[in-house]
Amino acid sequence: MINDQYFPHDATAANNLKLMALIQEEGAKGYGVYWFLIEFLRQQNGYRGQLKMLDMLARRIKTTRVVVERIITHYALFAVEDDCFFSPGLNERMRPLDDKRAAKSDQCRRAAETKWMKIRQQPPACAVQEEERKEEERKIDDEGGHSSIKAPPEYAFNKKTHNLEGLLQQLARLKINDSQEVNAILKLSDYGKLGNTIWQLLYHTQWGKIKTPGKFLIAGLKS
Repeated sequence: MINDQYFPHDATAANNLKLMALIQEEGAKGYGVYWFLIEFLRQQNGYRGQLKMLDMLARRIKTTRVVVERIITHYALFAVEDDCFFSPGLNERMRPLDDKRAAKSDQCRRAAETKWMKIRQQPPACAVQEEERKEEERKIDDEGGHSSIKAPPEYAFNKKTHNLEGLLQQLARLKINDSQEVNAILKLSDYGKLGNTIWQLLYHTQWGKIKTPGKFLIAGLKS
């Protein structure tokens, strides 16, 4: 499993002049506080922490706010803007990883969009062909006419916030093929948004007892 909390740590970090000054005045305890703050910032959005959290941080590592605040402000290892503090060094070390993840996310989004367009542009096929390609696009409705799955909005392809592909796979596994039901489920679940009720319904339902899974999901999402 990928460790989303990883950050580079130079083995020679203690030889940095600023850290040498910190160690000279604060000792190993101050050095430990510094790395605790770096680890804390790594887990925050934008790698920024709020100054109002200093009391809580100090309690967690059994020290005082005065010590934490001194290490943030006295050694040029951190910067303070408005009510937040951050580490320019951490931001710089994280940039290559962030750029790589952004490029990969954009590549996955474009691939998903391309796949969706191919599905949309594929000409109508008979029911047997639809089954062979896992019924990715239904073409026959109850009256013998044609219907299709509506293209989702662009934000639905963001894998950090949505799992559209996984949701479509789960619907296909449950043989929910009616396009009207699929469209309703997609819309009600905000196109597979992470944390949406759809995932609890999918993974905590005994499907062997459900005769109409599509209607069941729609009812559950509306409740």
